[in-house]
Amino acid sequence: MAEDDSYLAPEVLEHIRITVMDWSHAYRESSPAGIRVVSTNRDDATELLSPGVRSELDPCYLVLLEGYFRVSWTLKLPEATRVWAALKIDPRSMSVGSFTVRPLEDFPSRPLSDLGTVYVLA
Repeated sequence: MAEDDSYLAPEVLEHIRITVMDWSHAYRESSPAGIRVVSTNRDDATELLSPGVRSELDPCYLVLLEGYFRVSWTLKLPEATRVWAALKIDPRSMSVGSFTVRPLEDFPSRPLSDLGTVYVLA
């Protein structure tokens, strides 16, 4: 059986999980939920998050998760609000290259599985 281009080995998934948890803790969320990851490229990830917008073809891991992250506009709300976040992790450095945080009602309508095999981390 040929290996799926979007296959992620267990050790890579563990590195991604650690990166996601470090990022979440930096934004004061200790237990994010619904963590899903897919191996893709920045352009396809950007198109899923913002249809019609183009980016680079550099590889990345796209991670979608939910939580009470304390970033820019969420800090201005009178009380904690559950949001979703999308992290683009660079596979070479295993660091978050960019992220998007939006209200739950603005979750992407296109399924993450359109980009490849989806792995659930939590």
